[in-house]
Amino acid sequence: LDRLPPAAYKLSALAGREMTLAVEPALSSPAQNQTAGHQYLLLALPFGRVSVSEPLQAVFVKAAWILSERGYRARTGANADGESLTIKLAGLSASGYDLLFTRNVICSVELQGERQPSGSSVTQSATARGESSAFRRYAFQNELEYHCEKALELALRQLFDYLQL
Repeated sequence: LDRLPPAAYKLSALAGREMTLAVEPALSSPAQNQTAGHQYLLLALPFGRVSVSEPLQAVFVKAAWILSERGYRARTGANADGESLTIKLAGLSASGYDLLFTRNVICSVELQGERQPSGSSVTQSATARGESSAFRRYAFQNELEYHCEKALELALRQLFDYLQL
C-alpha cells in the first residue's frame, strides 16, 4: 500500500468528477505506528504484538484506488465548491492465534465516513466494517498484511456503497 498502482493513475486521469478526500483517525491521539493486535500461542498465551505502520496512509491509498474505479479523481486539500469525503479510521485489529500445526489470522477494520455532495448543505454519514480471516500453516507478516488489506478493501467498498459513491 505504499503508492497507487499505475492502473489507478490511468483510471484517475479518465475520471470525470473530482472529490476532496481526507483520512483521519477517529481517536483523539493519532498514531502512525499502532499496535493492532497480538499473537497468541495455543490460543491463550500472548506471544507478541502485531503493529501496523502508517494505517492512515494505507486507508488513503486504498480509498483513492477504489474511488478511481468508481469514476472519481481523489485529491487532497480544500475544495469549497466540490464534493468532499472524510474517512475516519475508527478501529483496526489484526491478530494471529497459533494452534498446534496451523495459525488463525484475523483482521478487522472499522471506518466512519462523511460525504458532502457539491452544492448541498446535507452531509451523508455511514459506518462500515470489513473482516478477513483464514487458517494458514505458516501465517506471518505477508499473510497478516494480505488479510488487513482485504479487510480494509471490504470496509471501504461497503462504506462507499452506503454513501452512494
